Amino acid sequence: MDNSTFKELDTSTYMISPDENFALLAYDVQAIYRHSTRAKYKVVNLQNRNESSLQGPNGTEFQYVSWSPTYDGLVFVQNNDVYYRRNMNLQDVDAFRVTDTGVMDQIFNGVPDWVYEEEILSEDHALWWSPTGSYFLFASFNDTLVRNYHLTYYGSMTDQYVTDKKLLYPKAGTTNPVFSLHVFHTHSNKTINIEPPEDLKNIDHYFTTVTWADSERVLITWMNRFQNMTLYTICHAQNGSCYENYRYLATSGWCETPSAIVFKEDGSGYFTVLPMREGEAGYFRHVALVDAGNSVNIKSDNLGKRTFITSGQYDVIEIEKYDPKTALIYYLAYMAGDPTSRHVYKTSTREGDVNFLKPTCVSCTDPDTCDWVSASFSTKPDGEFYMLTCLGPSVPTYTMRSTATQSVISFEDNKEAADKLSTLALPRTKFLRIPLDDTNSMWAKLLLPEPLKEDEVIQYNMLTSVYGGPDSQKVSKAFSLGWEDYLASSHNIVIGYADPRGSSGRGDAWRHANYRHLGTTEVDDSIVAGRYFNSLKYIGDRTAIWGWSYGGYLTASVLGRGSEVFDCGMSVAPVTAWTYYDTVYTERYMGLPDENSEAYNYANVSRYAENFKKSKFMLVHGTGDDNVHFQNSAHLARALTEANVYFRSQFYTDQQHSINGGNSRTHLYNTLEDFLLNCFDGRSSRMDELNNPTVAKPTEKDVDNDE
Repeated sequence: MDNSTFKELDTSTYMISPDENFALLAYDVQAIYRHSTRAKYKVVNLQNRNESSLQGPNGTEFQYVSWSPTYDGLVFVQNNDVYYRRNMNLQDVDAFRVTDTGVMDQIFNGVPDWVYEEEILSEDHALWWSPTGSYFLFASFNDTLVRNYHLTYYGSMTDQYVTDKKLLYPKAGTTNPVFSLHVFHTHSNKTINIEPPEDLKNIDHYFTTVTWADSERVLITWMNRFQNMTLYTICHAQNGSCYENYRYLATSGWCETPSAIVFKEDGSGYFTVLPMREGEAGYFRHVALVDAGNSVNIKSDNLGKRTFITSGQYDVIEIEKYDPKTALIYYLAYMAGDPTSRHVYKTSTREGDVNFLKPTCVSCTDPDTCDWVSASFSTKPDGEFYMLTCLGPSVPTYTMRSTATQSVISFEDNKEAADKLSTLALPRTKFLRIPLDDTNSMWAKLLLPEPLKEDEVIQYNMLTSVYGGPDSQKVSKAFSLGWEDYLASSHNIVIGYADPRGSSGRGDAWRHANYRHLGTTEVDDSIVAGRYFNSLKYIGDRTAIWGWSYGGYLTASVLGRGSEVFDCGMSVAPVTAWTYYDTVYTERYMGLPDENSEAYNYANVSRYAENFKKSKFMLVHGTGDDNVHFQNSAHLARALTEANVYFRSQFYTDQQHSINGGNSRTHLYNTLEDFLLNCFDGRSSRMDELNNPTVAKPTEKDVDNDE
C-alpha cells in the first residue's frame, strides 16, 4: 500500500496481521494518561486494498486493539470491556463479549487503572496473548473503593464553568484497587479464573508481570503490598491451576519488578534478573536461570532452583535475548566499576562450558563514541539480528548486527547532524568523583562552557540539575542536547550533575541507602555535591539548583535544610509530602504512613518553610497534573506564605506533569531562564529580549524528568 492513506489519516501508527492479509491504521489518537489512549482504526485489506473503519459494539473508538499472534483475529477493549473477534471475515456484530462488568472510571477489564498503568505495567493494556493465540490472559481492576482525587479543568475562555474530573488515585496508606486475573479460551469462548498464591490471598497484594512459558502455561509474578516479597507462580491455561515456582524476600530494601523474563525453548526454565550476594559488597542484580519443570503437576527437587549465569560487582539492567541454538544469552548491564557506561554482553548458559560466567561485551567497540547503548533483538526464537543504538557520548547511531556472523550494517549514522553540531560552541563534558567519606564517592558530571579554561582564574555561575529518585540516574555517557546545554552555550553557565546514594547501577547497598527514609541521604549528598562544585576554582559565588518531579522535591528539600549552599532554586511539579503521592511508588520506598509516620513527617518539605528565607525560590506546577497533584505545590505555597517567605510561582492552566501543551513548554523554559539570570546577575532575559528583538530564543527543549 502507498502512503496516501497514512497522509489522509495523518498517522504513522499501524499493525500488520500475522497472516499479512490486513493492516490496522490508528488515527484520531487521544492521550488519556502517560501510556493510555483512545483511537479510531482503519482496516486495510492488503490483498485487494479495500478500506473500512473498524467497528465495535460501541462505535469506532477503542481503548486497545491487538491482533492475535498467529491469525487475523482481534481482541479489543471498548468502554472498559473486552471483546474478541475470531477473524476479519466476520461481521462486526459477531465480536464475542468476553466481559460485561466494565464501568468507565470504575471497573476496568483488559486495560489498567491509573496506578497500575503508571507504576506497575507501564503499558496501555492489561492483556497478554499466548504464543499460539489459543488463549489470552487479562486483568480486571475494581476501583470502587479507591478514593477520588478531583482535578479541576478550566477549559477554554468560552467555558463559563470549570470541569471537575474525578481521578481514581490511591494515595499512600489508602485503599488500593482490587484486581483479578482471567484466561479466555479463544476456541470455546470460555473464561477461567487465576487465583493468587495462598500466602497473598488474605492480604493486599499486586501482580507485576505476565509471561507465557509456552502455549499452555503462563508465569505470573506477584508482590505483597509492602513490595518486599515477590512470588513467581506458573499456571495452566486450560484449568487455571497454579503452583509456586520461586519466591524472594528482601531483608533490607524492596523487591524490583522483574524486567523481561525469557523462557527456554522447551519451557523447562526461564531467565530472570535476581539479587546475588557479592561478599561484603552486598547484593547486585544478575541473570539467573530458574527451573520451571515441564508440567503443572511436576514433583522435582530442582523445581525453582536458581543458577546464576552472571556475577560480579555490577548490575544487570535487563535480559535482551536467549539463543537456543548456541545457548548464549544477551543482556544489558552497567560496566563493572563505572555506572556511567552500559553495554550489551553475551555469555554461555551451559554450566561447564568454557565461556560460562565469562561474559563478552558485544558493543564495546569504540568507547569514545559508543559507551551508552540500548538494543532491540529479533523476537523470533531463531532470529539472529538486532538493532544496536549507540546513545552516546557522540551523536546517536543505529546499526543492524548479526549474532551469527557479527556483521554490521549502518542503519543511520546521523553524520549530517554530527557535522553541524561540530561547528557549534557546545559545552564539553567532564566526569568526576565526589568523595562522601573514606570509602564512598558519588559519580558526577559537569557541562563546561566552551570559553572556560580550568587553569585560568575567570569564574562562572553554576546550576546543579538534580533528580535523585530511588534507582534513578543523571550521570551517564548518554548524548543529550537540551535546555541545560543551551544555558551553558548561551550564558556560559556551568551545569553540574551528581548521583547521590539511592541511585542506580551500584548494587543494592547503595540503591537502598534511603529505604524507608526518603528526603535524607539524597538531600545530604546533594548538599555535599553543591559544596564540592562551589570549591572548584572556576566556579563563582552565584550558584543555583533545579529539578523536575522528584528533582523538584529534592530541590525544595535542599533549600529547606537551610544549608545556604545554593543562592536560588527552581522546583517544577514537585512532590512536597509523600502522603500526597500514590500507594505503589510511595509505599515501595517508605512503607505505610501509619507505621512509618516519623519518616513521612520528616520528609514533608512544608515543615521547613522558614528556611526558604535563605534562598530565592521559584515554584512551578501544572494545575491538571494527574501524577504529582497541584495539591503538593498549593500546600508548600501556603506554608511559605505563612512563614512570610517571598518567592516566585508560576502555574500552567490544565497542564499535566510534563507541561508540554501549546506554548507551555517554551514559556516554562523562558520563565526559568529569566529567574536564573536574575538570580545570577540581577538581569532579566525577558527585558533583554524586549530591548533587543534579535536575541536568540530557546526552542522547546527535551528535558523532562517525570516520576
